Amino acid sequence: MIKKLGVLFLFLLFPWNACSADFLAEKGSLVKFQTDARIFLVADDAGTLEWIATEQEFTKRGFNFSDVATLSDALLTSFRIASPTPAEPEQLTTIVNSGSALVVVMEDGRVIADEGASTPWCLASISKLMTALVLNDMNLNWNGAVLQAKADEVGGARLRVAVGSKYRRIDLLHASLMGSANNSTHALARTSGISMAEFVKRMNAKAKQLGMKNTRFVEPTGLSEKNVSTAHDIAILIAAANKVPRIAAIGKKNSYTLSSIAKKPKSHTIKTTNKLLLAGENVSLGKTGFIDESRYNFTVVGTAPSGAERTIVVLNAPSSDTSFKLAKAYLHLEK
Repeated sequence: MIKKLGVLFLFLLFPWNACSADFLAEKGSLVKFQTDARIFLVADDAGTLEWIATEQEFTKRGFNFSDVATLSDALLTSFRIASPTPAEPEQLTTIVNSGSALVVVMEDGRVIADEGASTPWCLASISKLMTALVLNDMNLNWNGAVLQAKADEVGGARLRVAVGSKYRRIDLLHASLMGSANNSTHALARTSGISMAEFVKRMNAKAKQLGMKNTRFVEPTGLSEKNVSTAHDIAILIAAANKVPRIAAIGKKNSYTLSSIAKKPKSHTIKTTNKLLLAGENVSLGKTGFIDESRYNFTVVGTAPSGAERTIVVLNAPSSDTSFKLAKAYLHLEK
């Protein structure tokens, strides 16, 4: 079995004469590009590239990673990329993902469906799960007051409160995980007692500790497209977060009301973005994510038909509804 294709191929070196025009047009050649972890098969003499979406499909077709030529990014314009090769789940009986979404399903720590699980992708707001884990590892007063500062207004989804408002730290954690509020998430990291640079360093160290080998964070909210992971690594992340009682408890709530710390407190009720939970599905902790670069991401922990815990990650869905429909379909599939 090929391990970590996205990393291994970055280190393959090929002589430049392997990149001749004749080679590029040769049907059946395997190629990738310098800054793209994906692997392609030259599908025809016109230079159409077929993306081989999973490690399972790559090995099933008898390919060897030593046969993959790494080309310069400039040569990508010489090709046309066709739809990815359909992936086949290892044990689930039905393929429900017919589009470009990247999916991994894990049950009791084993991968049971892999459709691009090792493809690097932007986490978007799924990053907030790692922020929560790092905060949980710190000796913080969760009932302490946190001020929402102007510096926390970083854009995107936000808790609609005035700059200068104060809330308990635990309230802002609810806003971060349930409502995906970027200003609340930024405030939590900013007031953690360490610099933002140190906080991000701890996020990356935590990822390494958990075995998330293809993950990198540059900030705590997920607004940056440089927060990159894979569906497989995200499955590890949400499984770890779900083992933390404070985080797991938040993940089970449909709504939450928080009040400001003031002489005349203002209350706000937030609803979870986890639509499967709102719909009454047998799920708990879930996290959505969206930026233009990632499209619609969703990960959730639920219960399989067998009663086993099942973790699902859907990345690059074309719409929010599609991300939830795919997750629901995989949740209900029987082995």
